[in-house]
Amino acid sequence: MKPEIAQRCDLFYQVLSDFVDGALEEVDMTYVEEHLRLCPPCEVYLDQFRAVAEANQRLQAKADAPEVDRILRQVLAQWQAAKGD
Repeated sequence: MKPEIAQRCDLFYQVLSDFVDGALEEVDMTYVEEHLRLCPPCEVYLDQFRAVAEANQRLQAKADAPEVDRILRQVLAQWQAAKGD
């Protein structure tokens, strides 16, 4: 990966949560969206981040231990499949 792309990825990781929450300034949102169009690994990372956030919300809504374990295992399996492990 080229150093300038890696630097953009580092910036993306730093603002990921704000991006997902829609809390970035418009110019920053545009920059991140453009980066995502050009960087498939960051697009995959974003999808994984969203999946974990959604699972976390479901877990908070349900405190049933077997359900928590099932959801965490499902998210982990999806993440590993996306990584190619």
